Amino acid sequence: MNYDRMHDWLVNYFSKSKTIVVPMPFTTYTYIADPANVEHVLKTNFNNYPKVIYITPFLASILNHMV
Repeated sequence: MNYDRMHDWLVNYFSKSKTIVVPMPFTTYTYIADPANVEHVLKTNFNNYPKVIYITPFLASILNHMV
């Protein structure tokens, strides 16, 4: 639903909530706009959140900049 205007839809949602969970048919996307929550997922409690293997190198790059 909103696929054709995903960016506008997310911006609208982020004005109301800093974390959005979008269930899809074969996966679920979580969008996080709050820096404290991003740090929680990517640094503080990294091992508690599943990550897709092909994105892990990108996460490592981001984490190196957060330290």
